[in-house]
Amino acid sequence: MDATTTDTLTTDDPVAPHREDDAPPVAADVGDPTTPPPDPGRPVRRWRVVATTLALVAAAVLAATGLSLRAVDDGATATLRAEDAAVHRAVGQELVAEVDLSTARAQRDQATAVLGHETALLGAAESELAGERSTLSTQGVDIAELSTCLTGVQEALNAVSLGDVPDAVTALQGVGAACRNAAPG
Repeated sequence: MDATTTDTLTTDDPVAPHREDDAPPVAADVGDPTTPPPDPGRPVRRWRVVATTLALVAAAVLAATGLSLRAVDDGATATLRAEDAAVHRAVGQELVAEVDLSTARAQRDQATAVLGHETALLGAAESELAGERSTLSTQGVDIAELSTCLTGVQEALNAVSLGDVPDAVTALQGVGAACRNAAPG
């Protein structure tokens, strides 16, 4: 092949066709005289084979992807079912907890009411106890005064029984104030 040939190529080979610039290159064009020229319909068949092969590869890839997606979908479905069951268990536990909480609140309210009533009773009892303490304190002074008065009267009686009247009078004079304080009202 020489550099001056550009539009058409002729060879001495009777089987090699003449080539136009837009025709695909053939073995005779590249200088290999031992290779038979291609059949004119062969390039079309090659494209059909290539297109068919590509279609089959694409179909295989799509099928594999579909199976893969199906497996992922099945796994996701199983996970979703497990999560759904867990949610149902949690909702059931929440309902039980709400019932328990409601019961505990009712018991608390009842205990609060009882405590309020008992606190009122305790206040009344404390008030009554304070009054009793005051009365007891007053009575204690009266009892102490009465005890002093009675002790002096007893000494006076003993002195009179012995015939010692002046000691009896002295004993009574010593307890006179205590006897007056012990007297009611």
